[in-house]
Amino acid sequence: MDRLSFLPDRIREHILSFLPMEEAVKTGILSSQWRDISGSLSNLDFDQRKFEEAEGKNRKAIDFKDSVNCFLINYNRPQIRSFKLKLPYYANPHITDIHTNAWISFAVKHNVQELHLACLPQLPGRIFTCHTLTVLRLEAVEFHVRSMVSFPNLKRLELGWCKLHGDNFTGNIFSCCPVLEHLILFGNYWYDFNAVIISPQNLKVFEYWNNRIGTFTDIYICTPNLQKITYLGMDLPNISLETLSSLVSACFTLFANHCPDKNLAKILMGLHNVATLRLFGGCLESENLESVLELSKESFDAYLSKHLTGHLMKHIKTIEIEDFQVAAEDELHIVKYLLENATSLKKMKIKYHDKAQKDLKFRMLVAESLLTITKASSHAVIVFS
Repeated sequence: MDRLSFLPDRIREHILSFLPMEEAVKTGILSSQWRDISGSLSNLDFDQRKFEEAEGKNRKAIDFKDSVNCFLINYNRPQIRSFKLKLPYYANPHITDIHTNAWISFAVKHNVQELHLACLPQLPGRIFTCHTLTVLRLEAVEFHVRSMVSFPNLKRLELGWCKLHGDNFTGNIFSCCPVLEHLILFGNYWYDFNAVIISPQNLKVFEYWNNRIGTFTDIYICTPNLQKITYLGMDLPNISLETLSSLVSACFTLFANHCPDKNLAKILMGLHNVATLRLFGGCLESENLESVLELSKESFDAYLSKHLTGHLMKHIKTIEIEDFQVAAEDELHIVKYLLENATSLKKMKIKYHDKAQKDLKFRMLVAESLLTITKASSHAVIVFS
């Protein structure tokens, strides 16, 4: 007995959501009930490379184009929950902006909520006034912000490896995203920018990664409700005091070997409520840090000892030290300083650098030396790995 065919439509659609879209469509041959469901999937995923490279298939770009057209022509659902269109990086004469614009416009007309576009020759203007969008992911596309932009329901925006133009780009975008909560920017090319300004008023999570030099001068973050930031860049950003005071979790990584004192000092003095702090390439100071502090080898500079003072030494409970190089005098100095001043410390985890791992005798000598240090906290233990 075919019990699956008589399940409620929502349950059968949920079952199909675990299959690749092409396989889900094939279930339409099972019965009329399955045909109706396969023609009204709410999550549409069109990936040209996966389509052409499917095992046992000999497909071309023109076949992908025909497949997408055929599916959309027979689509019978009034609303699309998510729509993904991913083209390969190489030139594609069979699929032009005429085709992609038509497909994306189809999704917009069907009140798409989540849109993921990658490697498109052009973005249609209708995207920038799609009021139903809650998630927008753009990857490897080039665009200028239009004069008309409106994302009243957008909560998550991801821009990766995109070519972005215009000094007013961020201002135009963020002023039209009143409920934006999660922003991800990674590996983008910034053209005609004097500065990048992150200012969505309801932003809660900001993730940034960019190791490109000279694409713009500064990045400013001034949003009052930010709770978490993950930042990887050439220089530290300029963050408003209001934003710093709202942060609960912060991670900063610098690709460069230097750290500007002015931004660093401002960040450290402004982190009043942070619970978790990870800092690579900088120094550490906060007032209410009580959770976890991770240091990289770049943090071990003699300069840091004067910053590891005040409330931080009263509240820090766990310290994790990665890539510890036992031959570095500054590193030993910092470890000794932490043990002698962290009054609430419970555990210090030290992970040796790969080179140090090979010298067992020397590691034993270092361990014995550290264990003889008079610790400020009687509960502190040192764990080596």
